[in-house]
Amino acid sequence: AVDHAIGQERYDLAHQLVGFHDRSVASNLKRYLAHTAHNSENTIYAPFHRKLDWLHPHFAMGRTERHLIHEVFQTLVSHDGSAIHPNLAHHWSSSHSHTCWRFHLSSSAMFHDKTNVTAEDVATSLNALVNSHYWRGLYDHIDTISAVTPYCIEINLSEPDPLLPSLLSRAETSILPSRFVHSEKLAFHPIGSGPFSVDINSDKVLRLNR
Repeated sequence: AVDHAIGQERYDLAHQLVGFHDRSVASNLKRYLAHTAHNSENTIYAPFHRKLDWLHPHFAMGRTERHLIHEVFQTLVSHDGSAIHPNLAHHWSSSHSHTCWRFHLSSSAMFHDKTNVTAEDVATSLNALVNSHYWRGLYDHIDTISAVTPYCIEINLSEPDPLLPSLLSRAETSILPSRFVHSEKLAFHPIGSGPFSVDINSDKVLRLNR
């Protein structure tokens, strides 16, 4: 029955059958994942124990959602735990006082809808974050964020912060297309520029494409 449900892409039913009314969940889940891996080397189906929240970087608080956001979207820079690396920005620099920072974007960066990632998208995304009720306490030393050129962003701070790039690697600083930054939940589309694009995003199924 699980195999048949998967074949029909009825993943919500397959999820219920895997649980088997809370009996033998581990063994059924192992068989379920083995089946999907065998039949589609490019796809992994993983049932989850709760409904995932929407993948807007400014509103996703769960650890799983924030992990997924890092897969779908990109930040200006990335942090591997020991060093800062280029991501959307290929180069960045600061004033001697660390109160004025400039980030230079890769001109080849594109969102999954094939539109270019521009400094305007970055400025709109980060300004909305800085002004959000939940996050502004963490970013309240940011005075202004502006697009200097189509591919250069300038951030001015009210106090020195030599660690600003590290702060801008967090999930909530992910960059969205400008038109979706202020979207309501029902109108939002999780379009990013990361390694995975969102193919299906419903209450029942989240499917990512490489």
